[in-house]
Parts: sequence; C-alpha cells; structure tokens
Amino acid sequence: MKSFYYVIQTLLHSRGSNLIKIISLTLGITVSILIFARQAFEFNYDTCYKDHERLYVVKSIWDIGDRHMESHITMGPVAGAIADAFPEEVESATVTQQWWRNSGWFRDNNRFTCHAMTGDSCFFSTIGIPLVTGNPNELTNPDVLFISRSMAREAFAEQDPIGQTLTMSRQLPMTVKGVFEDFPEIPPFMVYG
Repeated sequence: MKSFYYVIQTLLHSRGSNLIKIISLTLGITVSILIFARQAFEFNYDTCYKDHERLYVVKSIWDIGDRHMESHITMGPVAGAIADAFPEEVESATVTQQWWRNSGWFRDNNRFTCHAMTGDSCFFSTIGIPLVTGNPNELTNPDVLFISRSMAREAFAEQDPIGQTLTMSRQLPMTVKGVFEDFPEIPPFMVYG
C-alpha cells in the first residue's frame, strides 16, 4: 500500500514533467501510425491490376517559366518510341489520357456519371483488363466506346449494350462496341478511342 502512496505522490509533485512525457508519447505514437498508414497505402495502391508489379506509368513534366508541372498527358508517339527503344524489356505499351472525371453521359434523357478516358487498341492487353465482349481494335475508331460491366448494367439494364449509343455532354454520340470487367474499387468506367 505504501508503494501505491509513493507513486501517487510522485505523480502529483512532478505534474509538469509528466505532461511533457504524455504529450511526447502521444505525438510519437501518432506519427508512427501515420507513417505505417502511408506505407500500407503505397504498397497496396493499384494492386488490382494483373501483374501490377510490372506496370509502369510514363508522365510528362512541362516547364512553364520557372515552374515544373507534372501531367498525365503523354503524347501519342511516346509509347511506341519506348517499345521500339526497349524491345527486350517492354512487352506492350499503350497511350491513355484521362479526360473527364465524373463526366456526363446520356442515353435518351437519362444521365450517367462515370470516369472516362481515351485509350488505344493495346489498352486492355497492356493493363490486363479482361474483355467480356468486343474487339479492342475497334478503339482505333474515334466514335467508339468500351464500357465497364457495371456501366453496362446501369445504362442498359438487361439489354445488350453492343451497338447502342451514349452521348457525351449531349453533343458527341458514341457507339458502344465492347464491355470489359470492372476495375476493383472504381465506380463505372469507360474507355473510348
């Protein structure tokens, strides 16, 4: 019982140093949790792709005055030039560009919101996304659209989406030529040529 009494007396008499110790421990544990959470995110990010450890992204850096701006826009010939320059290392290359995030697509008067990006005929084989139906070579045509399985269900219910038309921003009609499997943890998605 005397030991307990001495512990209480020590805590009461050295309140300032105890407060500093508690704040230091709390700050240390918080920083450790943030570091571990960041590492977990980095190691689990974009692992939904087949052979994700073999995929690489090439980004452009634009010099505007004294500023450097990173861009997801990479010019069309870059993928082919990389594949030609490194034939032993590069199995497949594709050019993509994310244009509209949460863009408005319409079927008659029904509006659908989804992520959309441009892609070429090598997109699905390079990224490793299985096609449910359609020929990826159709992406060489400018008015062609491939949609995810969830987008097909949302826009066309039980109908066959192949040959149907979706209109981007009520201005640009595009024909659905294929359906691909959904990206894990990504909302409805589409790729167009």
